[in-house]
Amino acid sequence: MHEPPTQPLDDLSRQYLLLGLRLGQDYPDLVDAYTGPESLRAEAAALSTEAIPAALDALDAGIAAVTDDRRRAFLAAQAHALRTVAQRRTHPPLSFSDEVTAIYGITPVWTGEDTFREAHAALADALPGSGPLAERHAAWLDGLRIDPDALLPLIERLNADFRARTHAFVDLPNDNGFTVELVRDKPWGGYNRFLGNGRSLVELNIDRPLYAHRLPDLLAHEGYPGHHAEGALKEQRLLHERGWGEAAIALLLSPSAVTAEGIAMNALGAIVPQHEYADWLRLHVLDPLGITTDAAQIVQVQRAMHALEWTSGNAALLYFKHGVDPDIVADYLQLWNVMSPAEAAGLARFITHPEYGKYVSNYAQGSALVGAFLAAAPDRLATFRSLLEEQWTPQQLAEAGASGTSDATAAS
Repeated sequence: MHEPPTQPLDDLSRQYLLLGLRLGQDYPDLVDAYTGPESLRAEAAALSTEAIPAALDALDAGIAAVTDDRRRAFLAAQAHALRTVAQRRTHPPLSFSDEVTAIYGITPVWTGEDTFREAHAALADALPGSGPLAERHAAWLDGLRIDPDALLPLIERLNADFRARTHAFVDLPNDNGFTVELVRDKPWGGYNRFLGNGRSLVELNIDRPLYAHRLPDLLAHEGYPGHHAEGALKEQRLLHERGWGEAAIALLLSPSAVTAEGIAMNALGAIVPQHEYADWLRLHVLDPLGITTDAAQIVQVQRAMHALEWTSGNAALLYFKHGVDPDIVADYLQLWNVMSPAEAAGLARFITHPEYGKYVSNYAQGSALVGAFLAAAPDRLATFRSLLEEQWTPQQLAEAGASGTSDATAAS
């Protein structure tokens, strides 16, 4: 049972929600979460396939009349993605790059391997020992594995710290929070399912090894101040307070997903500044687990690994654009992302999924867009708060970041 908005939904909200729900029946990966009126589900089910083009046209007309510039830009970008998804049934298939651009508002980019070679050189300097880089990295990771019995207590402590740090710069809704469940047999490492009324379910895939230096980023990404905080705050500020129904649905196949992943990828850095991170990691993670790996070394390794985030985008292009076999995709990831065969196979499974593979560019590109946007901001926390509370398109982030004039007040 979802809490009704303080303000009633306007007609434009209803049109947008109906189309999202209706197209979600044809494409189950489209709707990630829905927290609006349950009555709209039946209305959406009754919308015939033949009526969808006229409904899209009516939505575009309604969006053009919106007087709030930020809302109009957001809805226009989202509506373009919905139209692209709807046209899959009636139009010739788009190329991989064209469909990613039409749906997400970003263009897949190939990152030259020289970037990865430089990262490998930096990683070799950071890791102890000698010999093949992959073996040294694997041995180093073994010292950071989390004992499964220590996992849930650590998660509870970190979530409490992250929530307090988030609440220090943004007023979180009352009674918001999330439950963590450990799952298996998933193509991803973690997933946030926003349930409405300020609640989420965060699933962590324990088929993948969990390491002490990666867990904080994963929890911040999925929880505070990442996906959960964004869902709870936009539900409160946009849906409940303004009656903007677009905040009642999360569309994975849309530009909002790029911004959401960009927020989540920068979440940990927003609440634990880089210059404090080594000391924080030692105090809150390494010492409680009895891990003796030097925190400064961990930071050095993570900095070297950062550029390797772009290997996934290359792997998606290899598979979808160039038709490379999935096993070759896994080999590529194992080589350039310095992964074990099992980790590479798991990531390749995600990347070669028909929808997730198109989604994968959202991580590195979203991270870069939000990172540049925050770097240009005079007040990073105020700007991060605006990302959590207001709708920003990838185009708006790119323009603000490129101009060096990011200003959180522009969202108000």
